[in-house]
Amino acid sequence: MRPINLLPKDATPQGPRLAVLVGASLVAWALVLALATIATQGRADDAERANEETLLEIDRLTRQVVALEDVRTTMEDYDAAAGVLEVVLAGDVSWGDIMTSLSSEIPSRVWLEGFAGTAAMGEPGVGRITMTGVAFDFPDVSDWIRSLDAEAFPGVSGAWVQSVSESTIGAAEVVVFSSTTSLTDEALSNRLRSRVPEVR
Repeated sequence: MRPINLLPKDATPQGPRLAVLVGASLVAWALVLALATIATQGRADDAERANEETLLEIDRLTRQVVALEDVRTTMEDYDAAAGVLEVVLAGDVSWGDIMTSLSSEIPSRVWLEGFAGTAAMGEPGVGRITMTGVAFDFPDVSDWIRSLDAEAFPGVSGAWVQSVSESTIGAAEVVVFSSTTSLTDEALSNRLRSRVPEVR
């Protein structure tokens, strides 16, 4: 007996088309998975390269730290020596500058016979100098005190006469005096700054 086909003439069986669709879907899914795998592998490779570069940089920096160990030791030695100088030169008075300024400020009718200086941080000033001298008259002693307080001699301040009396040298009448003045901060030396330069 002859088979009877009741389907319309333009209808085609669904089996083969469904198989084609399923196959195409599987191929597309496989492509998506392949692309995702490739992208993930690329990121993993980048991360691995970055990790290797980081390890190389750490190794380089470690070698630098080891190489700079001598520098650190040198800086510690420098700081220790600078600390000693700071203690030793604290309140260091520039006596050479004091004497130079003093010699240029002595009035012509006065001469000095004695000089004693002490440096001591605290009040008043940073130290004191006491001088004994001879003048031809009492006004000359006043000139001496005014010269100590002049702006040309900034290392001292507050000069005063401790004692003054008449005397003679041979046949000449003179005035013998003793005066004291305080040393100001401007009398301090700069030896600490010149010996301990700023290196940081």
